[in-house]
Amino acid sequence: MKKIVLVSDICLSTRFVFDLQERDRVQHWSAFLTAFANVIAPVLTKHRVEVYKFLGDGWIYLVPPDIKYLKFVALVRDMFSGFYPVFDHHITANLSFAPEIKGLTFGADLGELSRILVCGKTEFVGRALNVACRLQAAIKDAPPGKQILGHPYHNQVLLSIGLARRWNPHDIPGEVKVDQVRRTLRNIAGADYKDVPKLSFLGPFRNSRL
Repeated sequence: MKKIVLVSDICLSTRFVFDLQERDRVQHWSAFLTAFANVIAPVLTKHRVEVYKFLGDGWIYLVPPDIKYLKFVALVRDMFSGFYPVFDHHITANLSFAPEIKGLTFGADLGELSRILVCGKTEFVGRALNVACRLQAAIKDAPPGKQILGHPYHNQVLLSIGLARRWNPHDIPGEVKVDQVRRTLRNIAGADYKDVPKLSFLGPFRNSRL
């Protein structure tokens, strides 16, 4: 089956969890994850998105392959809009420091997935899963050969070359800004990704107008 694989990650989740653990407040992390999943459930249903797997600090979602660019932007923006109030209520209010970066990052690719059975549980395999995960991880990377100087990377999505060709991503005033970046994806054949679209979502976050 063909799907758009959308992989999310919670920025600085390890640091947040460690801080909560140090002060015996880690239960707030569990409450946040549950609350966020409940808040965005209607958004996922609206766009026919399937929650495939929780990764500890993010999720893998399977998105219908026929979703249009504007609807994809609306989907991600609504996920950001659901994230911030829930995160601030459960996590920001219980940290010992004010986080400089918070939010989500995403990687997305389109491709064929195959169902397999592992220990009695349905799993998926396919190149799109690997590419989407690597794209998400590469958001904070500097371009190849450049020194990492530090830059804001939250509230961003990296799209694969396949999605770039399908959608021709473009700026949407007040919603998203698109830049072309270069990334090298580790352990992916043909991994020198030139001119990959990076979508930077613009705040303040509210439900999308799209």
